[in-house]
Amino acid sequence: MTSTREPGLHQLSAQSLRHTRTDLERLMPGNVAAIAYGLAQEIIINTLGPDFWLRECCTFSAPQAFLATQSQIRQHHLANMLWVAREVPGFEQWLVRARNDDFEAAYFELYWLSAFARLFRAVQLNVASGEKGSDFDLLLHDGLGFESLNVEVKTRTEPLENRKKVRRFLDAARSQLPAGQPGAVVFRCSARETLNQPELDAAIQATISNSSRLAFVAYCWEPLSTDNLIAFAHACVTKTGRDDDLLKCQPRITTPEELIAVCCGG
Repeated sequence: MTSTREPGLHQLSAQSLRHTRTDLERLMPGNVAAIAYGLAQEIIINTLGPDFWLRECCTFSAPQAFLATQSQIRQHHLANMLWVAREVPGFEQWLVRARNDDFEAAYFELYWLSAFARLFRAVQLNVASGEKGSDFDLLLHDGLGFESLNVEVKTRTEPLENRKKVRRFLDAARSQLPAGQPGAVVFRCSARETLNQPELDAAIQATISNSSRLAFVAYCWEPLSTDNLIAFAHACVTKTGRDDDLLKCQPRITTPEELIAVCCGG
C-alpha cells in the first residue's frame, strides 16, 4: 500500500509503516505474508523508486534473474535491509547507482552492511571514486577491536576452481582497499563452487598471510532454498585460520515476520 504523494525517503518512517500495517491488517487479517509484501512495496518504492519496483518486483515485468528467484521473500529481505540502511551516510548516493546497475552486487553490499551494523558502532557506504586504493564499499567504525575498517564487497557468479583463482580474486579485491589501513574483503560464494570449504579456507588464509591490508576475509552462501524464507550461512578466515567467532557467524534467516518486526516494532 503506497501513498499518493510523491515517493521518496522523506515519505518513509516507522509511523508511516505502522499506518500501512494497520490498514493491511484490517483488509487481510492474519495474512502475514501479504502484510509483509505491502510493507516491502512501500519501502522499495520510497527508496529505489517506482520505476525499479515496476521493472524488478512486479509479476508482469521481466526482472533480473537474481530478483526473479524467490521473488516475494527476496523483496521482503531487500526491504528489511533498505530499512536498516536508510539513515546510513552515503545511502542516497548508493541508491542512485543501485537503481541502474546489476542489482545482485548492490543487494549483497546491503547484506554485508546490515551484518556489520550489528557489530560496529557506526557504518557508512563509501562513495565510489573509481580509483584503486579508495574504491571500496563500506567504511566501519569502532567494532571488533578496530577503530575503523575498510571493506570491499564482492559477489561471485563464477566458481573459484583452484587456489590460484582464489588468490587472483582476492588480490584484485584488496587492491581497492587503502594501503596502510586495516581492511577486509567479504563476498557471496557462487552457487557452483567447486573447491570444498577447507580448501577454500586454506587458500584464503594463504592470501591473507601475504597481505598487509587484509585483517580477515568473510564469505556467505545460501544453504537452503525454499519459497518462504531466505537463510544465509557465513564463514570468516583470518591470518591464523578459520575464526567464525570474529563476526559471530550464525546463520541468518529472513521471514515475513522479521520484516514486520524490524520495521514496525513487532
